[in-house]
This record gives sequence, structure tokens and C-alpha cells, in this order.
Amino acid sequence: MKLLRNTSLKNKILLTVSIIVLLLIAIITMQSIRELNNRMSVDLEQELKSVGLLTAMNLDSDDVKDLLTEKGETNAGFKKIQKQLDKIQEKQGIMSWSYIWDVKDAGSVTPIGYTSNLNEVYEASEIFTDLADEHIKTAELAIKNNSTAVTAIFQDPYGSWRTVFTPINDDNGKLIALLGIDYSADYINTIIKTSVIKQIVIAVIGILLLLVLLYIIIDRLLKPIADSANMAAESSISLM
Repeated sequence: MKLLRNTSLKNKILLTVSIIVLLLIAIITMQSIRELNNRMSVDLEQELKSVGLLTAMNLDSDDVKDLLTEKGETNAGFKKIQKQLDKIQEKQGIMSWSYIWDVKDAGSVTPIGYTSNLNEVYEASEIFTDLADEHIKTAELAIKNNSTAVTAIFQDPYGSWRTVFTPINDDNGKLIALLGIDYSADYINTIIKTSVIKQIVIAVIGILLLLVLLYIIIDRLLKPIADSANMAAESSISLM
């Protein structure tokens, strides 16, 4: 309290205004970060859907249909599809892997095509049941609506992921298989964290610049008062 009493009027005003400004900017920054997260989540979902649609469009539906009958990793049709998926993955750069499911029974799928980095996970045309609930739920949604669907971030025995599912239809629009593309949750979280950090850095720089500006303004506003006070003090001394 003694320190505060000994503080000059200019510094008291500057301190009060600075606290108010910091509180306002903190509130605005937190709101901006929430809006940024929401906006990025929507934009990311749209981007994943676009990738899923473009990947499905690059696959020949007849080649995919052939995989339903020509089973196994050694047949030419499987190798052709795998080569296409590997090439798309390489060009896209950030997808972890992709796969094509023949969806038959609820809770289980049959992989009929996939990128080569899934050779140790899947066995072509063999039922696969080691799936997360979110994976199954979103796949069923994509099949039901015959449209692209994106999971929330989920975990399975192989890591944390976000998946986009896209139906593969024949020339008559009939669904024949389901394309899935997995993205690492770590990669997605890194993108969001990087954007949030940038937002915070911008806010901090803005606060510092604003405080400097406030100091200059307050100093100029109070200078006449300080000068008058000094003149009055000098007059009092001279009279004594």
C-alpha cells in the first residue's frame, strides 16, 4: 500500500488502464481461440471429405468390383489397386494409409484393397473385427447416407486417428464398397496447436504495442498537469 501511495499519478493511471486492457484482450483472445478451433475443425472436416471424394473418383469402380470376386493379395487386380492407393498416398503426403472395405456384417468388415503399409495389418478378403466403435459408427453412417462421413478423433490398437469414409459406387450409383482414409491424430493436433500458438503470439505482440501506445498517450495527456504542478511548486518555493 505504501508503494502504491508513493507511485506517481501517471503510473497509477497507466497501471489501472493496463490491467483493464489486459483483461479485455485476454477475454477477446480466448474467444478468438475458441472460434479458431471451431473454424479449423469445420475446415479440416471439409478438407478430409474432399480428399476422400477425389481419391474415390480416381479409382475405377469396375476394378473395385472385381476385387469382390478375385480375392487375395496375389491377384493382378489387387496389386493394381494397391499401386494406385500407394501413389495417391505419396502425392497427398499426409494420409497415414487408405483401404477399401467390403462391408457385410455390422461390426466387421472385409478389406479387399489397401495401401502397402497395411500388409501386416490386413489380410485381403479376410474379415477384420479389430475396430473402434467410432470407426464402425461413422462407416455405417457413410453407407446409410451413401455420402462421405468423417470420424471424430478416436483410438484403436494401432494409434489415434481421424478417418474419412467415402462410398464407392458403380455406374448406376449403387454402393459396392467403402473407401477409408486414416489421418494421424498427432498430425491434426499439431496443425491446431500451431495455429493457436500463432494466435497467442499475435495477441502478446498486440498487447505490448498497445501498452507502449497507452504509455505515450497518458504521458502526453498528463504532461501539462505535471508541468503546472512543477510551476506551482517552484512558485511556492520562491515565495518562501
